[in-house]
Amino acid sequence: MKKLLCFMLSGMLALSSIIVTPKTAQAADHEAYYAKIRELLAAYWASGDYTPIKPEQANDGSLKDFSTKRLIVKTETGAAVAKAIGASQFLLDNNGYCILQFDKLETVKKAYEKLSSMSGVASVETDSLVTVCEPFAATSFKAASSSHRTWGADRMGADDFISRMSDEQRGKQVIVAVIDTGVTSSHELFSGRMVGGTGMHSGGSSEDGNGHGTHVAGTIADITKGTNVQIMPIQALDANGTGSNLTIAAGVQWAVEHGANVINLSLGGYDPSSSHYLDTVIQSAINSGVVVVASAGNDNASTDRFCPAHIKELICVSAIDSNDQRASFSNYGNNVSIAAPGVNIVSAGRTGYTTKSGTSMAAPHVSAAAALVKATNFGADPAAVKQTLQDGSDDRGSSGWDAYFGYGVLNLANVSTGNTAPEPTEPETTPAPTEPETQPDSDKPWKGWQPPAPPEDTPEVPMYAISVSVKTTTVNGKTKANLVIKTKKDGSQLAIKIDDIPYNGSILNKGDGNYEVALSNLGHGTHHYEITYGDTKKSGSFVY
Repeated sequence: MKKLLCFMLSGMLALSSIIVTPKTAQAADHEAYYAKIRELLAAYWASGDYTPIKPEQANDGSLKDFSTKRLIVKTETGAAVAKAIGASQFLLDNNGYCILQFDKLETVKKAYEKLSSMSGVASVETDSLVTVCEPFAATSFKAASSSHRTWGADRMGADDFISRMSDEQRGKQVIVAVIDTGVTSSHELFSGRMVGGTGMHSGGSSEDGNGHGTHVAGTIADITKGTNVQIMPIQALDANGTGSNLTIAAGVQWAVEHGANVINLSLGGYDPSSSHYLDTVIQSAINSGVVVVASAGNDNASTDRFCPAHIKELICVSAIDSNDQRASFSNYGNNVSIAAPGVNIVSAGRTGYTTKSGTSMAAPHVSAAAALVKATNFGADPAAVKQTLQDGSDDRGSSGWDAYFGYGVLNLANVSTGNTAPEPTEPETTPAPTEPETQPDSDKPWKGWQPPAPPEDTPEVPMYAISVSVKTTTVNGKTKANLVIKTKKDGSQLAIKIDDIPYNGSILNKGDGNYEVALSNLGHGTHHYEITYGDTKKSGSFVY
């Protein structure tokens, strides 16, 4: 560990630097660096006065988030730059970046302009804010009496996969780092399921002051019951659910140094210029063999400028509801890899159990799945794990990959455990239990995941008699969309209502019961449809 450099700047705080040794050094050698980050955050972190960039501002390259009054600079002369630019404090990390802290908003803005044209500076960016990806607040929820709290465990085939694992595979330790608001370690779901963690905002404590991280970690622990998947809690977001690129990057680095195999990032922020710093740290983690899973975001907006979800090599997760429909809030885009349950997910709260919705809740389903796959093939690299989950997914939306579901809905029932012995098949009949287990807040038996039954006054129709998706194309910068309708070919009459208004436009008959409807004169947002085909009706919503 190189010596601590200290010197004073006139009229300012002590200017100090910690130069971190190469990644091959012992993790303990880096603790001074993390301690300095905690010290810096304690002195400069805003008290609730946050101004994160909104999704509609994400493409405005001139917009910068100076909330933290902190800049991240790629340079080989960090100390000299810090002194010349008037920073209050600075740190040097092991990736060639210099973190500069300033006292005043006006000072950091002037420094940004100066650094942008300074010789020897490869790049400069603001330490932008990052928040949890959760659109709805937690509410109390009656705990389920089934084997899992989240309905997503059944939908993703978790028990099926675990039942096909060998004893050795189930006993293989796989560590999932949950970089979030921390985890309430005393909760019953984490008994015997946690390894040591850390915190950036709380003097090194990994305890949860918000509840979001506990819920996320609880989903992973819940899904992987009966295995040796362990939770590594890392508190990188404060009690308000807010952090920055620096705190997330520090959490990722700490996780890699301490043996994490999978990292869950149920968080993000919009950054018009993207964070080269955070991207570099996450890419380095992936290159070192760690699977990184990130939530797509909850603004019904593009992931292109949503960090870190925009990183191609990680697994970007969108959200579905219990009907396999895309959640109305879920982001979409070129980087969506897979969809997973994210609506009304029951998991651990700081006390008891709570229900939350968001892509934050979808991501841990995929992190749990990635951990189980790693347990069956520990040598699989991140790309192989990602491909395995994508190949096993249930295709939804447009055929093949699409921007809303990625390659489909997560389903471990379609994934091999790699065992040479024949894998058991489901028995034709299952004896009814003496005391049926029940769903949350219901007296109906829990029979595994299945689409909800139609209301009693609705005539029964064949399942999936009508399927609906949206196909978009971009020509000369203009996006056009068609509603794609697939039915049985029986010559029935097709009638369509959009937003309760009969559709009188052109309906293109593609043959074999397939139709396309041009969506024109519609505002961007969520729209509702009702389709009648003979005696069959289907209703739902789509995003345009």
